Amino acid sequence: MLEDMLDLLPDPARFMKVIPAGDFSPEMTVLNDEAIKPLIAAALPALRELCENCPMCLMAAFRQKKIPVPMVEGFNYKAELAEMWTDIHDIRDERNY
Repeated sequence: MLEDMLDLLPDPARFMKVIPAGDFSPEMTVLNDEAIKPLIAAALPALRELCENCPMCLMAAFRQKKIPVPMVEGFNYKAELAEMWTDIHDIRDERNY
């Protein structure tokens, strides 16, 4: 499943841009956020479906693909993980009654 998720995500290496050296800074290669963000956003619904909306699976895919998580619009790991645990506890509580 993780390999399928990785295949859905764009390769960050294809979206690097060079910032020329300045008077006080060396030349730098950085990720072109504006070019890759729409592709990540387009892949997110399919990723969510593939992993059944598991925040840990999504995080693993982004990290393994070397996509900075703050760049992923529409994904908040902390909030989604808290919601998942709330759902798990609610199900457990319902079963105990």
